[in-house]
Amino acid sequence: MANTGKILQSDSILEDFGTTHQSGTSLRKIDSFRYYSVYARSDYLNMLLLRYLPENLVFTPMRNFTNWIWIFVMVSILVIAIFTLTMNRFINKPIKKLVEVFRHVENGNLQISLNTDDVESKENSPICTPDSTKWLTV
Repeated sequence: MANTGKILQSDSILEDFGTTHQSGTSLRKIDSFRYYSVYARSDYLNMLLLRYLPENLVFTPMRNFTNWIWIFVMVSILVIAIFTLTMNRFINKPIKKLVEVFRHVENGNLQISLNTDDVESKENSPICTPDSTKWLTV
């Protein structure tokens, strides 16, 4: 348990809770230190349970957790970008090649065929015609 080395004056602390009729939490500054206080009042026992914790003891683990969340967000964005580029390569490019073949058919070239062996890259995917000397690159 972290200790600030200061003895807190109970009279000044309890004055703030004298009018409180509920339980709760608060962040308070006593002298030059900030404390996170947790309190619960019992009317049945006519008692107030009060606990002061130094602010750094409470919020330091949450700051570390926040750093891990940012790392997770950055890794997630990187994975989404890689997935998007991969889907572009394996779905959009073959569809563009198919559209290009349809455009040739639309222009009247009914003798054209699509080489489906190589659909990965734009440079290595020829459209071949029955005449093997003609290679069209999409």
